[in-house]
Amino acid sequence: MKILFTTLAATLISQAVLAGPHEHGKAHLDIVVDPPAMAISFRAPLASLIGFEHRPATAAEAARVQQLQKSLNQPERLIELPSAADCSLSSVTTHAPFSAVPVKDENGSTTSHADMEVEYQYVCANTAALTRLSLPLFREHPGIDHLELQFLAPDRQHRLTLEADGADVTLP
Repeated sequence: MKILFTTLAATLISQAVLAGPHEHGKAHLDIVVDPPAMAISFRAPLASLIGFEHRPATAAEAARVQQLQKSLNQPERLIELPSAADCSLSSVTTHAPFSAVPVKDENGSTTSHADMEVEYQYVCANTAALTRLSLPLFREHPGIDHLELQFLAPDRQHRLTLEADGADVTLP
């Protein structure tokens, strides 16, 4: 089971890396289920979450980054799982947002792009109940207007693009 789970997670991560350019306003949510385990990965441009992608230059910017990291440690602020799934959060891993990659813009100027990524690990007593998700992330982060969602379980898979008004999702 652990090998399958790791393989599925690696596949989704590989697809995310190859998914294309950094796009402001667009986030990615990948969910991999291998009963009883579930992993959720959330990625978004830092600018879509807090309005900038550089290292904090002021106390106000530092406070925004700190508040973002605090809120991302509360996964229910991004995704609400059905209570019937009986999932318990076992770990949260946040990846450093300031490993910014320099990129040339259309004028040839060098800019930096930074993404925020967080991974949640769960143990669920009833993964079959994972048939509906609520996504408060659109409320929490109004800079996100599109979400690429991938759901992968041993018996089903689903991929769709949601817009900001798509706060509830039914899974196959």
